[in-house]
Amino acid sequence: RVPTGGSASLRPAFSARGGLCGQGGAGGTQDLVVTVIGPGAGLDTNRAAYDALRSQGAGMDVRIAGKAGAAYDRYPAAWPKGAAPPNLRSFAEGLLDEGDVLASDCLVFGSRGGQVVLPTLWRDQGDDVPPAVVINGGCALSHLPDKGWQHWPKQAVTLLLMGGKDYFRGKQSAQQHLRDAMEAVPSENVTTAILFMDEMGHMPTGQLLRSVLRPMILAAAAWKAAGAVTPAGLDRLLAGVLDAARSGLRRGTLAIKQGPGVVWQETSFGAGGLQKRSVLVESRREGGASTPTSDPPPVDDDKSAAEDSPAAEDPDAGDPDAQPAGDDKLAPEALCLAAAAASGPPARPPAPRAVGGA
Repeated sequence: RVPTGGSASLRPAFSARGGLCGQGGAGGTQDLVVTVIGPGAGLDTNRAAYDALRSQGAGMDVRIAGKAGAAYDRYPAAWPKGAAPPNLRSFAEGLLDEGDVLASDCLVFGSRGGQVVLPTLWRDQGDDVPPAVVINGGCALSHLPDKGWQHWPKQAVTLLLMGGKDYFRGKQSAQQHLRDAMEAVPSENVTTAILFMDEMGHMPTGQLLRSVLRPMILAAAAWKAAGAVTPAGLDRLLAGVLDAARSGLRRGTLAIKQGPGVVWQETSFGAGGLQKRSVLVESRREGGASTPTSDPPPVDDDKSAAEDSPAAEDPDAGDPDAQPAGDDKLAPEALCLAAAAASGPPARPPAPRAVGGA
């Protein structure tokens, strides 16, 4: 195994380690421990979004595990261009050996981290894995070579941030991409939500990520503390996520698993306001027909150079989500290249330590 070396109205959630999160300081309270899995998270490209989590008063102790471009930052052998250890699977196993990751209140994954690292943690630790926010929804793709979604725990708390223009969708339409992710969730699971942004590409813009990441982390931690929640309670618990996603006249859908079975609630938002509907989506783990997928699976082709390094041009130019003002303007970034062939909760739930480099 490889050593690894929002909204102001949100209330703090109870920490998995005891006490209130989000109110560090005197009185026995403590910050929410958030571990960001470095490979795939876009730590350089979206540095401002992650720095905002660490800002004074944010109530989060943000830690970084792993580094993009390290020797282990490559797919396992079963993947296109994959390799024997060290790779992302052995990196995940190393995280488990160290143990710190399981003491977190929430984990954040992006891209290949969601494709490989999170399913490996699920495989080995099941429901003991902390709540997760998964940018790009990599753990839910039906065409993962090792079918990592089969390890999805029945009690996992998982919030996915996905995009209609993400190359991870392959040949699927945006709607098929969303349905494909919904089909990965076990029918018994009642703690999954998907925030699907119509215009989001593989790398979320800085402004979008700054808007939604903190509310998603808070909601995930609160959901874990609350356990099973009524439909009305879910609306309250995820209200901060929906409010943040709608800012700036963005368009998208918030899909929430509505209890055991096949019923999901979709809330579409955009210039026309909110539209809610219930949809039936059978889990592929129980024999549901999978949505058509691309072949081979999409992977991060030039990871260290494309995802986490500046480029000559700004891919956010002209994107209404990507106009941070003043000193908050992000450095230009390069998009990754595709290798693909074609009871109720609270009313509103509430300097990094690098492991093996950052």
